[in-house]
Amino acid sequence: MSDAAKPARKSYNQIWIERETRDINRALFSGRPVRIEYHDGDTIGAVAFLRRRAISFHEALLDEPVHRLQSIIVHELAHLATAGEPEHHGPSWRRCMFRLGCHPDTGEIMAGSPLRAWLDRR
Repeated sequence: MSDAAKPARKSYNQIWIERETRDINRALFSGRPVRIEYHDGDTIGAVAFLRRRAISFHEALLDEPVHRLQSIIVHELAHLATAGEPEHHGPSWRRCMFRLGCHPDTGEIMAGSPLRAWLDRR
């Protein structure tokens, strides 16, 4: 097999993001499978794709601290959980974020929240 035909080897951070997304999704959301993708284009950050139930992380995020990545994962999973809401960051999405304990404006994971309790138990 030529080098071009070999699949790219995943970095430790990519494997961590995929496992963390799977675990948070199973613990706090529907648990329906979510595809994880990576991109290096103009969109810095992460993007949820509702129709194909995918989250794409910008390659630059791979070096972010764990707490920042966890809030990004919850942010994007909340988009998948509130699919069909007309506003991107509308009332249903904000309620979902607050219910889990992730502040919708700052992304901060709040002390005493279900998300914080689950993360601390691990």
